[in-house]
Amino acid sequence: MKPLVPTIVHHPPTGTLELLTVGDDGAVAAASRGARGWESPRTLSAPAAAPPGARIGAAFDPASGTLAALFVDGGGTVVAVHRRGGEPWSAPERIGPQGAAPPGAAVAVAHHRPAGTLELVLADARGAVRAQRRRGSMPWSNAERLSDNGFAPPGAPLALAHHPPGGSLEAFVVADDVVHVLWRAEGVDGSEWHEPVPLTESISHPVPPGAHLSAVHQPSVRTLAVLFVDARGALRALSKRDNEAWGSPPQRLSSDGFAPAGAPVAAIHYAGHDQLEAVVGGHDALWLVWRVGGDGWQGPIALTEPGSGAPAAPVSAAHQPPAAARDDVAPPDDGAAPPGDTLAVAAGDPVFLGRVIWKDRNGFWRPCALPIVRRAAAPAPDVRTDHVMQVTGGPEWVAAGVPGTDLGANTEHRGEHWVFFGDVPRFEPGPGPPHDADVVARVTSMSPESVKLSPVLGNDGLFAPLAIRRPDGIFVPQTVQTPTGAFSDGDRAYVFVLVHEGPNGEPVPRPVPGGKVVSYLTASPDPGAGEPYELVFRWAEERFWQVAPWVVRDPGAVGLSADVGEGVALLGHGFQPGLGDAVHLAWLPLPLAPDARSSVRYCDGATPDPRQWSPDLAAARALWLTPGGYTAVSLAWLAAPRRWVALYSKALFDPPHVFRARQPVIARVARDPVALGAAPERILFDPCRDEAYGRYMHWPGLDRLHRDPPGMPDDPGWAYGAHLLAPLARWDPSARVLTLLFLMSTSRPYQVQLMRSELALVP
Repeated sequence: MKPLVPTIVHHPPTGTLELLTVGDDGAVAAASRGARGWESPRTLSAPAAAPPGARIGAAFDPASGTLAALFVDGGGTVVAVHRRGGEPWSAPERIGPQGAAPPGAAVAVAHHRPAGTLELVLADARGAVRAQRRRGSMPWSNAERLSDNGFAPPGAPLALAHHPPGGSLEAFVVADDVVHVLWRAEGVDGSEWHEPVPLTESISHPVPPGAHLSAVHQPSVRTLAVLFVDARGALRALSKRDNEAWGSPPQRLSSDGFAPAGAPVAAIHYAGHDQLEAVVGGHDALWLVWRVGGDGWQGPIALTEPGSGAPAAPVSAAHQPPAAARDDVAPPDDGAAPPGDTLAVAAGDPVFLGRVIWKDRNGFWRPCALPIVRRAAAPAPDVRTDHVMQVTGGPEWVAAGVPGTDLGANTEHRGEHWVFFGDVPRFEPGPGPPHDADVVARVTSMSPESVKLSPVLGNDGLFAPLAIRRPDGIFVPQTVQTPTGAFSDGDRAYVFVLVHEGPNGEPVPRPVPGGKVVSYLTASPDPGAGEPYELVFRWAEERFWQVAPWVVRDPGAVGLSADVGEGVALLGHGFQPGLGDAVHLAWLPLPLAPDARSSVRYCDGATPDPRQWSPDLAAARALWLTPGGYTAVSLAWLAAPRRWVALYSKALFDPPHVFRARQPVIARVARDPVALGAAPERILFDPCRDEAYGRYMHWPGLDRLHRDPPGMPDDPGWAYGAHLLAPLARWDPSARVLTLLFLMSTSRPYQVQLMRSELALVP
């Protein structure tokens, strides 16, 4: 299904945002956002009032206190619906002759303050630009032809804006691969529209017929700007100051191929912050560009996750000014601040009538695009994920000097289960472990409904930080140096630790210029002793930074060659030169040889026989690529469903690319570890789908969860460090449903959560 075309506009008398759409049945619907959030939509017309997906033009007319919405019905007639003050919407009213425009044609509407009129322009059925106007509550005028027939594509999109420095009303349309402007001056009765004037050149800057345009005035710099995507897929902007003539060539704001040629653009002035912001419906996401005052344009940055949207999604934008404080208005049910100073963007969607994403008070954009009304039954997700509990924090943890932590690599060793967490922040100087040291915890009880842990303590009653004994002394990993995976063999527990080294190979407490990222394999006979771990070997300046191990006792039973012998499958995430971030696979034979590092074999092909893998790290091939930046990995063989499961995250807090914080936790499931590379990605956790924000995951302006622990910056939460708790996995063979329990970090709050997912497996 193609996305429908939502239009969003501010209605000053009620202080609401209004979203209008023509649905699949051809009925016009409107939804309002007031002090308590979005209300259920209301139907404004009978079905078949307009072609499904018809464009609606809307604007507020202060002279009459009326919000007007206009569209072209299936018979080619311009139709208007109005809302005066807080009254209901009027019945549809025909304001033009039948057949005057193509059914569903675009209608541009604007208020022209000098004339006190509401004006519309459109490209009629003969390709002529026509205009109508209404003064106050008077009837709409007859259509006035502004160009020759055949000038523009019939029904083509237009942009219309009032430019106060000259008092002009200016309309923009693409004809013959060129952007044209038509205008009239102060707009008093009797003033005439000027004939079209080209603003671009078809040879140097071609613009495809039917391209979308958006025009906006920026008061502080007295500038009128027009934005569009040209025939080469580049976003461009035309602009003029005061009442000067248009003359400068269009400024390029993106590279070629940035968006589909002629893609939808919605530009708006964010009053109170002196920003122009423009949103583009790109190839598979919404993209944002902006400028502050007269400064240069910034961006583009992705406003939604690339790959999450339809190509050339229709977009519309509106500003909702701050609402006056009222004692009789209750806060929204979601606990968010009442609407005010809101910039909102509505986007077309294949499943819903429209989705809205917004920001308040020029803060962070809200994390999840809100579906306003269901267009059709959405397919049920094949994965269900629930939040079970928070496993860190609380009095025992705080008393041990652990106000917050993250990650959670884990393993069973000698009948007990151990969890190796990440950095523990220290905001106040004093005795105890250093800032961002890592904490180890013993599991005291574990079930699908609850996991309880107790931190390993030192003699001072505070947590005993994970430490590594090197030949040159004891080293305590600190900032962004963490355990990544653990396993047990014989009388020792083994832990892989990501470590930063200085230019000369010395371990350093945090990343330094010229340093290296490496992985250490460490070992301890008793993780609960609080003693330093022995360094087994230093490994991998590339490809295997984050390492997830799984011990294999019977290779033939887990999809590997039966003759390979016992060993450890090592799933590693790291940087591969010439390729980027990726996940790789290796094999470590058991028992460990004296020079264990030299016995590692790297998967360089599709064979499930590690004996045929390469001893050369550089030969390790990428099983799959990942987005740039950090991710933890987790690996397990589950005997009941006879499947390997790998977990990792695509999320990262990477400002200003805020969409990265909203990305999901992924699971791959396969019959052998090599086949994980070809297995489909299953979205195990999605913060929007699973309604995490505001409940157990923070978003600025939405909740106060970032205060756990106190002192954390007010950054968005993001999901990472997904570590399987393999003993808690459950398999229902009759329903073919696999239940996974895993630890997941949320950054804000800086704690570790217990999550439960159910996913269906095909035979």
